[in-house]
Amino acid sequence: MAKIKHTRPSRKNLSFVSTIFLIALLIIGFVGGYTVAKVKYIAKIALISVMLSDKDTQLQDLKNRPTEIMMERNTMMEMKNGKIIPMTKQVVLNNGEQVMPSGVVIKPQGDKIILKNGQGMNMDGVMTTNWTPVSVEF
Repeated sequence: MAKIKHTRPSRKNLSFVSTIFLIALLIIGFVGGYTVAKVKYIAKIALISVMLSDKDTQLQDLKNRPTEIMMERNTMMEMKNGKIIPMTKQVVLNNGEQVMPSGVVIKPQGDKIILKNGQGMNMDGVMTTNWTPVSVEF
């Protein structure tokens, strides 16, 4: 009967198998961690994106907002970024007053006044009688 010689795996082979096993475990761990983080934070990332988009829209609206409005030659005019242009739509002032393109100003209590030529208002609702060019850059 022939003797069967049992050999131990060499250290070199054992080290190679251990390295492959360790690399496989690391890959599985990274993929699992990435998947968990993606699922956990995807809603928060979407919310932050919407918030940033809303902020950009608000900043653009503020930039396009007039700095003063005035009745001139029976036409409501507004000053935006230092340029004077005809007023085409209602403007709501910081104090809640609404100024219509017709020159009618509706106060928060419901009182109405009509601007005459040369009369105007700044965005805080303070009456003015001359243009004071103010331009705010964002």
